[in-house]
Amino acid sequence: MVSPGRMWHALEDDEVVGRADVLRRPDGRTFVAVDAWHADVGAQLLETVVRAVPGDLYSTTGEDDAVQLALFGLAGFDQVRREDEYVVPVVAGDSTAPGFTLVSARDVAVARLARLDDELRQDVPGAGGWENDLAEFAELTFDPRLFDPRTYLVAVDDRTAELAGLVRIWRASRVPRLGLVAVRRPYRRRGLATAMLHAAFGPLAARGFTQVTAEADVTNVPSRTLLARFGARRTGGSVELRRPANHREDRRRGN
Repeated sequence: MVSPGRMWHALEDDEVVGRADVLRRPDGRTFVAVDAWHADVGAQLLETVVRAVPGDLYSTTGEDDAVQLALFGLAGFDQVRREDEYVVPVVAGDSTAPGFTLVSARDVAVARLARLDDELRQDVPGAGGWENDLAEFAELTFDPRLFDPRTYLVAVDDRTAELAGLVRIWRASRVPRLGLVAVRRPYRRRGLATAMLHAAFGPLAARGFTQVTAEADVTNVPSRTLLARFGARRTGGSVELRRPANHREDRRRGN
């Protein structure tokens, strides 16, 4: 999820031949994406963004997208993080979680759900410092094009009524997407993540879906281990790039 941002267009004979989108995320980081018909147009758009937007800039691109990697590399962006992309079989299994009740996200107060999301993201590589805007969180979370109340589930501690974790699988045109499965630190190592995934997979299997897509940071061992237990197969990867605000100063100093 991202906050509304800015957009630049490149015109040729009054026809759009490229654009750059800049979005500021709830973790305070600013991401730029460039789409252009020609490499020189993309380079000009990216240079315009670099000059206009203060602070560090980030972007993501496919690991095999040589054109985008070259474009951002020439603009001073370096690789800082990598994610693997997977397809995960929809596996039916035991969704019982002793001591916990699984409820739909629609039955949880939005403010509590947003705070849970904030907390869980602190342990997700690349999302530290995330702090949701409540109105934006509600709008994007419950967008009917994406939200499925049967596959966005929250685990509730039966004893304390505390929220313990969540799993969310978004609707998609072809293959549903596993956005997050995560458990708060006090509740880990109890099999809760596995139970939540099985619970979310049940409705998908009933509707005939056989797999979901997912991503995991290459350093996120717990997530990668969980996905492997479900038979996940790697299909590709993406790269996160960063251009520090002091890039020009570093180049002048020879660093």
